[in-house]
Amino acid sequence: MKASLQTRVSVFITLTIILISAFSTYLFTSAYRRNAEQSLVVRGTALSYSLSKAAEEGLLKEDLNLIKKASRIIEAPDVLRAQVYSDIWDALDAYPLTSLKDLPNPEAVRHFKVSSSPFSVKVAGGYDFYDPIMFKAFKNSPLTTIGFVRITLSSATIRKELASIVGTTIAVSVVITIFAILSLNY
Repeated sequence: MKASLQTRVSVFITLTIILISAFSTYLFTSAYRRNAEQSLVVRGTALSYSLSKAAEEGLLKEDLNLIKKASRIIEAPDVLRAQVYSDIWDALDAYPLTSLKDLPNPEAVRHFKVSSSPFSVKVAGGYDFYDPIMFKAFKNSPLTTIGFVRITLSSATIRKELASIVGTTIAVSVVITIFAILSLNY
């Protein structure tokens, strides 16, 4: 049994719309994810730098209430953990306090053996950001690493927004497909 020309055209247009919608959804969500993750990395790098500056003062004054000085940083909704380590990676302070014994990422420890630049790594559910706490004893003396900070930011918001975008795009694609089929058949 042969399908009518109208049926074949409808099926072809429907499949074309579905393929275009799927491809555009993939491109859009990929670009959004990349941009959102880049923004998260920039934000995490800035927060870890700010925490390292706040912790520097506390370490120099031997005030082990290091993280309280940076309460605005740690109270952000996407901050899962903030830690301050000594220069030999002993945990000195943490938020939440239950994360005090969380070990640093071995990649970060290896990184700081050869570099003093900030370090970030993707972990389950987010990103870890590390920054050295630097101190200069005198005006002409070299910078010395006196500790490290770690901030873990959640990527849950990115995942929720992506799910919402995909759902909206699929709904719009379905409406456009139905409209095209009805228009062709009318």
